[in-house]
Amino acid sequence: MVKQMRILHANGFSENERLEFKEYVFSNIIDGMFVLLTAMKNMEMHFDNPNLEFYADKVLEVKERREERRPFDVKMVEALRALWDDKNLLEKVLPRRNEFHFVESSIYFLNSLERVSSIGYVPTVQDILNLRIETTEIVQVTYDIKDVHFCVFDVGGCRSERRKWIHCFDHVQAIIFLSAISEFDQNSRESPTVNRLIESMRIFSTICNSRWFIKTCFILFLNKRDLFEQKIRQGQSISVCFKNYFGKV
Repeated sequence: MVKQMRILHANGFSENERLEFKEYVFSNIIDGMFVLLTAMKNMEMHFDNPNLEFYADKVLEVKERREERRPFDVKMVEALRALWDDKNLLEKVLPRRNEFHFVESSIYFLNSLERVSSIGYVPTVQDILNLRIETTEIVQVTYDIKDVHFCVFDVGGCRSERRKWIHCFDHVQAIIFLSAISEFDQNSRESPTVNRLIESMRIFSTICNSRWFIKTCFILFLNKRDLFEQKIRQGQSISVCFKNYFGKV
């Protein structure tokens, strides 16, 4: 959401700044394919084309060497293209991605493989919005709308030991809480047995009832609606998250 705010109200990103996102585009692709290949192995499934094992090894080697942010050479593009076209991976592994930690934006970039691996590629605004970049710090964005100054802090990357820093924001006028409703059938990476949406609800409840925010306004955003609708159309039921729900969506 901070990226959207910067694009809409803070002059967006210059070309040089957009170029700095290239390495994250490459890592989103490699990380996404690595997760799929790992899940495929754990499910004891095999490629529709056995010759793809060679290409899978190339991706695994890049991940093991921690070189996932490096630009792709011709052979890596060929490997990723072949793997992404495999019938078993697309039809048997990908549909079960709620069973493992998979970043949905990887699909967007794998479908754009030829474009993002081309010479002279500069990430577009849409690319930046789709990027998943994990942070471990607080990100600040400032902008003005009709002479009103806004200062926004993104604390999404500071999940651990929240109680030690949450009081630092007791002066804020509003808290914007984002929760992805599409994660109703997924478990937390930090706590594999905990449903992500349930975890999000617990965090929201904790913050709402915190003594530091008694007079603070709360704005709740339920995002990823498009992915939520896609899962429902594919037959997923929200009863996996809310056990007592038996109605229709």
